[in-house]
Amino acid sequence: MGVVFTVVLAFFFYQILLLAFRKRFPIPAKGGAIVITGASTGIGNHAAQHLAKQGYIVYCTVRKPADATALEALGLKNLRPIIMDMASPSTIDTGTKQILTELASSQTPLVGLVNNAGIAQKFPLEFHPLPALRSMFDVHVHGPLELTQRLLPALRANKGRIVNLSSITALVILPTGAAYGASKLALEGISDGLRRELSPFGCSVSIVQPAFVNTAIFGKVTESINTHVEASEEIMSVYGYFFRPDKRRKDLKQVKKASQPSVTTEAITHALTAPYPNTRYIVANVSGISAFWLGWLVWFCPDRLADFIMTFFS
Repeated sequence: MGVVFTVVLAFFFYQILLLAFRKRFPIPAKGGAIVITGASTGIGNHAAQHLAKQGYIVYCTVRKPADATALEALGLKNLRPIIMDMASPSTIDTGTKQILTELASSQTPLVGLVNNAGIAQKFPLEFHPLPALRSMFDVHVHGPLELTQRLLPALRANKGRIVNLSSITALVILPTGAAYGASKLALEGISDGLRRELSPFGCSVSIVQPAFVNTAIFGKVTESINTHVEASEEIMSVYGYFFRPDKRRKDLKQVKKASQPSVTTEAITHALTAPYPNTRYIVANVSGISAFWLGWLVWFCPDRLADFIMTFFS
């Protein structure tokens, strides 16, 4: 009972600290512009449509002209597709120039940036192709930082907000997902630095840490197992344990239990529009277990105990 009481007391003390040190930020006016990367499908697409319906001008970055056409076909006049690949500095340069030129022409304030674009890779670190790993860091770290740098003068002038999409894997790194988690940890480090650097200017920076959300990228993780890993007998001979049939069946069950994109849209919207935005939002679930409690559990446990717990999810 003493241990339970101590844990409960610590939790309530933590909540009191959150309330005591929360910070109020200016609420962006509707009609302002928000840039969302990776908005062709999934989390970015769902959030973009929601914010456009709320009255914001939403610039949606996509990599393919066909994805831009699909966005235009939705018939939402506030959605503005922009061709941009987060791994391509030239398209980031062209895209940001187009956005800033249009905003200046229409005198529309830039009030938000959501760095959401992502790619999924699942390999044991010993065999993770380094070109693929570098590409993932380009999309998750270098590209978002470059885009942020280019848009920051406009965001700072309007006391705008930045929301970076991380992942629960930054807290709970599973076997074969270490590189992905590492890229998200790097993004979180950048987010923490930006939050402290921009706070004096009235600019909020938040991190959203989703667990399993039913989107296209989540399905691509399983697809990458089937297409890339099985092609290498060497990987299967050493790390076949992590790609065994029962593990794949478990992955498919997780897909069925995955949360809908509405949970991330709610977090993104709150981070962009609430007077007291959170610095972090842990949302969705892992095998039906709330990611919030799983993240706390792993953080609280000694590393060896956390390793043991993770065997049930890998």
